[in-house]
Amino acid sequence: MPRKLTKGKPGVRAKITEDMITEVEKLRGNGVRKQNDLALCLDISPKSFQNYINTGKEYQRCLDEGEKPDEKGEIYFRFMLAFKRGSTKFKEELIQRISEAGKDSSRWQANAWLLERMHQDEFGQNRKSEKEIEAEIQRRVDEIARLGAVLLPAVDLAKIGSKEFVDKKDE
Repeated sequence: MPRKLTKGKPGVRAKITEDMITEVEKLRGNGVRKQNDLALCLDISPKSFQNYINTGKEYQRCLDEGEKPDEKGEIYFRFMLAFKRGSTKFKEELIQRISEAGKDSSRWQANAWLLERMHQDEFGQNRKSEKEIEAEIQRRVDEIARLGAVLLPAVDLAKIGSKEFVDKKDE
């Protein structure tokens, strides 16, 4: 349940509550994805929301590395876990719905969708990342420049298309 709206003082950290932990899990479990939207629903600033998550991650890092975490960070750790748990529950619900739809042979697309995403290496479309596309473009530009240098060694490539170049070509 969202907290009652209050006017906070700038620079004062919003107080995290058990209700907020329960609410963030519920909201994520219902499909609210953006942190700004979650923060609005919880009546906290997006910066406070991100601070809660970061403090929870720091607490977890300390646990993972065998360090003694700050005791105050435990509630933020539980907030972060609730955030993750809600997301996982939402994914589980969607996968269950798709699986149920796929039991009907006339709805084969549901099964194809799951295979494409869960076993992308075997069934997924071969999509290139933005970096791969940029690298391919650069490779082709370099190849064209190399071919141009071989095919047109005496031509100043910067002058191609200029009136001077066209006039010389017609001579």
